[in-house]
Parts: sequence; structure tokens; C-alpha cells
Amino acid sequence: MQKRLSSPPGSGGSGIIREYIRIIFVKKLITVLVLFSVVIPDLLASGLPSYCENNPGFSDKLQRIGPVISLGASTSSGLLAKSFPTLVANQMCLEKGSGFESKYSFGFGTNYSFLKDKFIEQRSKLIVAIDHLHHGMKGRKFNSATKTYIDKEIALLALDCKHSRIDCSPTGDYHFVEQENFQPVVLLGDIFAFYAVDCTKTDPFISDQDSNEDKGCIDDYNKINQYIWQKASDTPNLFIFPGNRFYRELHSGLPFLYNLDGKLGSFYTSDIFWDRFHPWSEPGAQIMANLVIERLNEIILKGAIPSSITIPYIQIDEAYFKPFTGVVLIAETDASRFAGTKPRFFSVQGEEIFFKFSEKTRSSRKDNGDWGYPGKFKEAVKSSVDRVGKNPLVIKIEEIAESGDIVLGNEQLSVIKKLSEDPRNQLLGGVITIAPGE
Repeated sequence: MQKRLSSPPGSGGSGIIREYIRIIFVKKLITVLVLFSVVIPDLLASGLPSYCENNPGFSDKLQRIGPVISLGASTSSGLLAKSFPTLVANQMCLEKGSGFESKYSFGFGTNYSFLKDKFIEQRSKLIVAIDHLHHGMKGRKFNSATKTYIDKEIALLALDCKHSRIDCSPTGDYHFVEQENFQPVVLLGDIFAFYAVDCTKTDPFISDQDSNEDKGCIDDYNKINQYIWQKASDTPNLFIFPGNRFYRELHSGLPFLYNLDGKLGSFYTSDIFWDRFHPWSEPGAQIMANLVIERLNEIILKGAIPSSITIPYIQIDEAYFKPFTGVVLIAETDASRFAGTKPRFFSVQGEEIFFKFSEKTRSSRKDNGDWGYPGKFKEAVKSSVDRVGKNPLVIKIEEIAESGDIVLGNEQLSVIKKLSEDPRNQLLGGVITIAPGE
């Protein structure tokens, strides 16, 4: 039996009318937001960096990395904020209509007539497609149909002449690919599957409370992402931006540790996103732009993007980089069995590492130890403010030995070195805890 809209007693059809008006209003509001998201990013753009005008030789080298195309969904578009791919292009001294073009979809759809035209017109050399697969992958199972879909999308982005959709014959639309040895570099984001559910515990497609159109099984998304990363291994001009890891860790409650261009800072979900998904203009869009630039610079240094220089990072306001007040080390397994012991820290090469804590807490640390073992991360941070303060550095450890000694990887050692070099950081103490969800 089809469910009907109901009216309260005595209201006649007024309930139906009110519901109809509500639906129309919501649709119009969504339309307005989408339109704003197209216009506002350009209005909010701060313009090109000063070096674009002051250093013509440097600017020319950056511009030669393009032309650039950005494809994606609402995250890339800069919904009600700045567009981070636009910020990336600006760092290359490129602007909309002058070496940079973009096209974003706000639902399942295709941008390939646009992409094809730009390839033909201007031979776009760099494709930034961070959330391009987002809508097309919602709720998908990992099966042959999904693999066929991904194969087609990647072929159209990377101009893979082996695919039936890319005709590189002398009379084909893409004849220039082989005639000119043209091969765009593609930076494609994997699937932001932070919303996925564990299908071994619940069915994501049946719920009385939510719409499940955006959900799917963690296992399927993991396999889809593995397939995408494998495609990159098999496709020389395809590179992956690890968006899934970025979103998943933030949505698990862990902060994102920004460690670029000499800056070190911790940012939680609300610091970066205004709705847990779309970034604020500052610092969210700037952070995401710099992460894309970091990946592009890695590709440049590998020689896949021909450039004698790397792309400068956006200078994020110092006010967003607060001093650290303590240290939280995340272990994969429960470390509480070592409570009461004095942990020692080593690099993977066997060198002993020391943390320097503030003199302010010398007395309390003498009584309670330098390190605590309070359990899971979320509870640990809340219950240990007196030990680690309100802005602790959070890093994952490599492993805990049977003796209780803790091994730190090279990346963590680099962070700890930066931590000790900044005199603003006054570390009250530390805790060793277990990752969220463990």
C-alpha cells in the first residue's frame, strides 16, 4: 500500500498543502545554494600571489605546468566558500579562463563533453579530480559493473587509447594523443568513504531513521579504493590523492596533523569543515589546496610533470597554528598494561628519543609520572587535560615492544624535532592511548 501524506484532525487538506510548500521551499533553497557555490568561489578568490607579477620568469615556469582542468563535486566547487582547486591554480599563476578551467557536478552526471572540448582546444596537461568519483560511487558494491565504471572514468580522464571510448585513430576525436605524444597528468581522489558502515553488523540499505543513499559497506569501499590505487600502478599518468584517509581519520575524532612548508599544527573536523565535509575558506580550503600542491610537487620531483620548479605553498595565517601543550601517542593495541612503568622511546634505527616537558609540571609529574595510560583516545583527551593541556600533539606510534619500549617512525621523529624547536610549545606531559574504534 502506498503511504499517503496525512493531515492533522480538523485541518482538511492543509497538512498536504504545508508539506507541498515545504518540499518546494527546500528544492528552491538547494537550487540557490548550488548557484551560489558556482559564483561565490570566484568572488571570494583573493587574486594571484604577488610573485606572479613581480617575478615574470618564475611565473612563466609555473604557468607552463598547465593548462589545468579541475573536475569534481561540491567539495571542489567551494560550496559557500573558496574553491581549493582554484587556489591551487592561482599558486601556478593561472586563473579562470586563463590557463585554468573547472566543471563541477552536484549529483550523478558527466562532464566529459566539457573535458573533451578542453583537451581538443587547449591540450590541458593537468587534471585535478579530487572528488570526481564521489557521486558515482555512492552505495556501490565492488563488482564487475563498478570496475567497468571506474575503468571508463579513468580512461576518459587519462586519455587511455586502449579503451573503446577513446578513439586515437588518425580520424578519431583523440588523434592528437598519439600524433603529438600527448598525455595529461591526472590527480584523482580515491573515495571519501567515511560514511560507510560495517555490513557485518548492520544493513546500510535498510534504516527507519536515515536516507541510506550515501551509504555503503566498508568492505566494498575498501576494495574499490584498492582497485583505484591498483589502476594508478598500471597507468603511468594517473596519480591518487588519498582523500579517504584524510576524511576517515578526521571523522574518527583524530586531528589532522599539518606538517608542510615549515608549519606544524593540529586541526579537527570543525576547524577544517563547516558541515563535516565542505571546507571553510580559511584555513580549510587552504589546507586542502596545500595537500594537493604537496602531491603535485611529489609528481614533479618524480619527473612525471615536466617542471624545473615546484609549486609554492599557500601561506596560512599563523593564528591557526596554536602552540602545543602536551603529547598524545596513539597505539594500535591497548598499552594500559604498561601503566606505572617509565616508557622509553626509540627510532626504528634503535636511537633513544627523549621528550622535554615543561618545568611547570615537574612536581605533578614526579608524583604521577611523565606519561599516563587513560584508555581510548576520545576519553583520554577529555580526562587528561591537566596532563596534556587543550592542544596536544597527536601522533601514531610505530609499535610497542613486549618490554613496553615504544618505537617511533621517521615521520614521527621529524614531527617531534619540529615540536622541540618551537619555544612556544610548553608540554605539560603525555598520554599513551588506543586509536578510536579499537
